[in-house]
Amino acid sequence: MDDRPGCRRLRDNAAPLGRDIDNAHPVLLMRALVTHGTAYAYDVEVARADFIEACALARELDDRWRLSQILGWRSLAGMFVGDLGAMHAASEGRQLAEAIGDASNARLCRLALATAQTDRGEVRLATASLREILADATAAHDVFCRSVALVNLTFALAWQGDVDSAQTAADEFFDDRSKLGGLGDRVGYSATGLIRLMRGDAAGAREAYEAALQRTPLTPATVITYSVSALPSLACGDLTAARRRADDVVAASKDVSLVAALATRARVAIAQGEFEQAGDDALEALAVAAESHGYMTVPEAFECLAYLAADASNHREASAPSRHGRFRAAADRCCALPNIRGGTSASACGYPKPIGRERLPNCLG
Repeated sequence: MDDRPGCRRLRDNAAPLGRDIDNAHPVLLMRALVTHGTAYAYDVEVARADFIEACALARELDDRWRLSQILGWRSLAGMFVGDLGAMHAASEGRQLAEAIGDASNARLCRLALATAQTDRGEVRLATASLREILADATAAHDVFCRSVALVNLTFALAWQGDVDSAQTAADEFFDDRSKLGGLGDRVGYSATGLIRLMRGDAAGAREAYEAALQRTPLTPATVITYSVSALPSLACGDLTAARRRADDVVAASKDVSLVAALATRARVAIAQGEFEQAGDDALEALAVAAESHGYMTVPEAFECLAYLAADASNHREASAPSRHGRFRAAADRCCALPNIRGGTSASACGYPKPIGRERLPNCLG
């Protein structure tokens, strides 16, 4: 989202302007609501209210084309900030777009649904969906959907650990990124940071994330691409920088991005010897994951809890038994939740392994 002062004034005034003349121009009000909701997508409650009202107006007018467009924008806004609650709009929007022959909007909704699969940790399903969308968008000369599919595919492949394929997708994206403007630079360099992190190149990952931040600052609207950006500093041994970044990311995060931010800060806290902070963060990450269905970095939280439980067992201080039981019990309860790991289909979904000690040697001591 563009955060320049002029753009902030435009989006802040969009909905009130539309309401001033809503009796005469309901279509203008719909557009104003969509503009406002998209700009404030990171504020889930505000965005949801705007899009619900816009959809209601379109339904009252029996305007299926505009309803399809509104659902598409709702899906797109939710996709960029990791709002999995917007995916019901993506499902309805896809069905409606296909029914009325709006192939472009159907692709947008499919993109949102595929990205939600990534956020839920279903990376193999996501990569298959994204490859199909990429092929369709390329054949239709849909530049925007092609570029978004490429960058989302890059993230999904990187999380799956297929760094070579992720790099290939990233290279294609960078060839196209001029068509996305500032958004392309931000997500492109963040994707490169994740690829290098998964490859074990901590210094290169840190450089890529810093390049992304120079182009787009860390805000609630951009935080989802920076959710693990503290890990390269941690792996490089710069605990002060890692903790500062981890704290900043947690402060800006909600829902799906908060799961990753908390799991990341738990790793930093372990390296700093702040075990209570690490345990609190890991437990909160699991609680947020269960509520938001953002399971991608749940393995990281589990690994932190396992380390903390083992550490408590290996030390004989008075608090160790209760701490060990607390961490083990929490992990056992979360493992029992059917949505985490998808039951017996977990391997088919391709949930990623945690970023282990061999990749981040300084994270867990």
